[in-house]
Amino acid sequence: MADYAMFGDPYYSDGEDPIIPRRLDDVSPFSPEFNLINNPQLFRDEAGTFFLTAFDVLPVDYPRAFYLRSPSAALSFRTAFDRVHVRTPGALYWGRQSGGRRDYTATAKEPYIAHTAATRALPWRAYGVTTSAVAQAGLMLSLKLAPPPDPAVDYSFAPTHLRSLWDWGNHFLYRDPTSRNVTPEGLPTTRLYEAQAEYAEAAGVGYLTVDEGWNFPTREAFDAVKDRLDPAVVAQFNVTGEWTREGGNNMPFHSPFAPNFDMPAVVAAARRRGVGVLAWVVRYALMPGYYQTEAQVEATFQRAAEWGVAGLKIDSGAANDQLAVAAYHATARRCARYRLVCFWHGPSLHGESRTYPHFLAAESADTGESRKFGLGLGTPVQHMTLPLLRAPLNPLDYQVGLTTTVPRSAATAARVAPLFWTWEDPLAANTRTHEAALTVLYWTGVTTLFDAYYRYADLAASADAGDRAFVRILTTAPGSWEETHWLSAAVPAELAYFADDVHRPWADDAMPPARTAVREAAVVARRSGRAWWFAGITGWAGYNGTVGGTSFLAAGTAYACTEYGDVGVVAGKPAAAYTAAEYQRMRVSTRRLRRGDEVPVVMAPAGGWVMECVPA
Repeated sequence: MADYAMFGDPYYSDGEDPIIPRRLDDVSPFSPEFNLINNPQLFRDEAGTFFLTAFDVLPVDYPRAFYLRSPSAALSFRTAFDRVHVRTPGALYWGRQSGGRRDYTATAKEPYIAHTAATRALPWRAYGVTTSAVAQAGLMLSLKLAPPPDPAVDYSFAPTHLRSLWDWGNHFLYRDPTSRNVTPEGLPTTRLYEAQAEYAEAAGVGYLTVDEGWNFPTREAFDAVKDRLDPAVVAQFNVTGEWTREGGNNMPFHSPFAPNFDMPAVVAAARRRGVGVLAWVVRYALMPGYYQTEAQVEATFQRAAEWGVAGLKIDSGAANDQLAVAAYHATARRCARYRLVCFWHGPSLHGESRTYPHFLAAESADTGESRKFGLGLGTPVQHMTLPLLRAPLNPLDYQVGLTTTVPRSAATAARVAPLFWTWEDPLAANTRTHEAALTVLYWTGVTTLFDAYYRYADLAASADAGDRAFVRILTTAPGSWEETHWLSAAVPAELAYFADDVHRPWADDAMPPARTAVREAAVVARRSGRAWWFAGITGWAGYNGTVGGTSFLAAGTAYACTEYGDVGVVAGKPAAAYTAAEYQRMRVSTRRLRRGDEVPVVMAPAGGWVMECVPA
């Protein structure tokens, strides 16, 4: 198997690690006891002549499959043993922590795959073999193979796509809406979310997400700030906090809130403005059989519905065992019963969004929030690879919309080592047009806007047309598409640079010479109604070429197009010559387009391109 390379993280089921090419004979199983390698993975031969991906389609009462590594280094795709001896009965968690609210370490296994009544069909196992990166990006196997929705269930409450403001990405602590300074407690306030709802209404953003922190979901989070809280609040939490021995909050909708925060008041204020509230919940709160009873879980859903919460963002579900998979389905069904949309962070989902239309997306990848952490995460070359790795599985929640976009040299200087970003105010080491293009590039039911709402408001009021266009794309690009054509895709050659040492610091913008000559791009065209949206991104080397293959456009129709591109782009201009001012601007122009036309496109290193076309 030495002629093949694998992409994706082989160790953790949440997938939140760098996408790094590894030769099969160099991969060590993440679980020495069981010799397992996690899914999803993307396999490619050295010449790039074919791609292979494999996964289970919508297992219900059955564990998801892992790859099994044999002593001879051969790789097979098998379903993992289910039952293991850990502190949670029946749970198979692979992660960086033993215990805690996120991950568990398996210590033993049972001699069977699943324990069932044998009264239902087994899941399909799908293998996708494609002969080009373009075909791989457009595979979307789960959308084609997962069962359709149950016609007896009313899913009319669920949008096909939603757009949400998000607090956690732009600052883990919380900023006062007037002063824009961090609140004294470093905690959410009702006033903050009322201001977000006001902006969401004005901008046409239909939702806002109240993320981790509103109800102190872990004892660790509470202990970190309790010295700054009112003693009466501390005493109340010590009595009623109901933390589990593993750190999770059993009943988040029944525990005291952070000071100066009132979730029902936030929901009511947002609903008056036509804005829905998505509430962050740790998975323990929704899964009977972990640390709470069926009655406790039911009470949690009842309270969320009583308050008028529109949906749940469910976190820390990094598990693929039988109990966890069954819980994902049970949670989806319960959400439908209470008319709540949902999306998950953690599990690698395989078709749920077709079977449950209100199950809008999943993370399970190195996504936009990774740019708070650095270490090679959320890079332009990762952005190019994700459509190939994740597209066949399920819609992707990739958080987009960072306003502080800078060249890699400037981003590297902002940190010590190894790479780019700051925790409190993340930087994107790509152009602003690249950032905008991600909203069209990825298949998703949830567009999560990464940055602070007041930064979007400032740009929308700017005299610069590019600033205004950036916010318009983020807040109005359709998200729900009727037709898709991939025009270009690639596993970036620069991705191999991470293979030796993901923590290698970069002193300047120079890439190895063999990499810089490569000009690759990921480009997609998507239709909503009669409008076509084109989006492209490139890696560290930049791109100078044409976008063609437009035979899908209506014959005899001329399209009026608005084109958005990088600023300061000159073919052959080295990456180090670009300035932060250039990276934070967008060029706006117009053109006409007809079926069969080719469009010249030049992108800066880590650049992007967007074009919106409507019949003239």
